[in-house]
Amino acid sequence: MIRRSFVLLLAAALSLSALAAPPHVHGVASLDVAVDGNTLSLHLESPMENLIGFEHPAYDPAQKEALNRLLAQLRRPAELFVPTPAAGCVPGKPMLASSLFGTPDKSFNQHGHADLDADFAFSCAHPEQLTGLEVHLIPVFPRTHRVNVQIAGPKGQAAVRLEAGNTHVGL
Repeated sequence: MIRRSFVLLLAAALSLSALAAPPHVHGVASLDVAVDGNTLSLHLESPMENLIGFEHPAYDPAQKEALNRLLAQLRRPAELFVPTPAAGCVPGKPMLASSLFGTPDKSFNQHGHADLDADFAFSCAHPEQLTGLEVHLIPVFPRTHRVNVQIAGPKGQAAVRLEAGNTHVGL
């Protein structure tokens, strides 16, 4: 319990540093990664523009289909985030929030932009083998050009910038 509290506190501290950055930049997403015991937790924030090409309610059939495809993709986190295979990590059900999904997000009402706030958790059978994470956000969502990653785990804190051709995060 103490270790979990420490990791959560550390993740919160890392998140505070992200508050200094612009909250909504097209082409840029942020990913917070925390490792605590056998749990790998990920928190993704991204403008919806990066993911589906628009930030308003889906009006026409093509936009509704794009939103449905996005939801389906996000519900398959093992395709977006691939932990070290030897760690035996299995994803749980993601928690997804966006004004476009009918759930509030912090940016839409204040600035007229829609963001995605998503939480993903993986349970790892062999967490001692968890040495890295492949992040496939840029290849899957080509409007995303950069992912700023903050990491908190047993080895301490780190920050990584992912861009095209660079999908690996060391843990």
